[in-house]
Amino acid sequence: MGTIHGCCARSHAMAGSLEKERAIIDQRIAQLAALNQVAVTFTSSLHLHDILDDIMRHGIALTNAKAACIAFYDEATERFTNWVTQGLSERFTENMRFRLEGLADETFTTAGPILSNDRPETRHKLSLLARTEGLKCFVCLPLTSRARRLGVIYFYRTDRDTFTSAEIELLTTFASLTAGAIENAQLYAQTQQQARTDTLLGMDNRREFQRRLVEESERAHRHGRPLSLLMFDLDYFKQINDTYGHPAGDDVLRAFAARMRNELRPADRVARYGGEEFSVILPET
Repeated sequence: MGTIHGCCARSHAMAGSLEKERAIIDQRIAQLAALNQVAVTFTSSLHLHDILDDIMRHGIALTNAKAACIAFYDEATERFTNWVTQGLSERFTENMRFRLEGLADETFTTAGPILSNDRPETRHKLSLLARTEGLKCFVCLPLTSRARRLGVIYFYRTDRDTFTSAEIELLTTFASLTAGAIENAQLYAQTQQQARTDTLLGMDNRREFQRRLVEESERAHRHGRPLSLLMFDLDYFKQINDTYGHPAGDDVLRAFAARMRNELRPADRVARYGGEEFSVILPET
């Protein structure tokens, strides 16, 4: 009987172990499926605002985190210039700070995730702001693409004071997908902006001027409001180019464009209509 009971006990233990392994495998399959769905979602849109919402929503769902934050890094100023959040209070968001050589900066140096909680062994302890928010831990991961620093992404917990190694591994893969999606959206926005802008003067080009003129004309007609249009042409501009060279001509155009911006209202739209031709749309005028 003792032998039979011993065999049964071992069988139950083995069955329990198999169940745990099966549960881990099932969870891993579900996570991989979720990552695949994330990749599909990220390629379905090139608009940054929509992508950011999807990123934080999917990231929170992957590990049942409480909230998420994406902070954007400006390589020119070496600062985190703006950020978006989901699941955090307005008070917390308004008081967020990203100091130089702080945790966010360190993620770029380590090129990996950094965990913050109040455990004795943890280097980066929670701030008073985080504790007041009810957070027990958060993890910060770098967002880099082609060796370019895009920013960092945070995930916050209120249910426990750590992320498991499997969760961090999953979020590291997620952060890599996120970086690619953000960079694609930024490149798309940059391309769209360039298509509407005169590259020399940084103002609307002729195509964008025509689009805006139709838009403002329809609005003025719909609301019965006045609308004016100015057209400028610089005299003797060809002589400047012929005598002093095209770089001097470019300087003249820049100076004239700057003068126009200083004289116009914020609502007025100035555009480069042609080589030395300019147009200005004056709403409510």
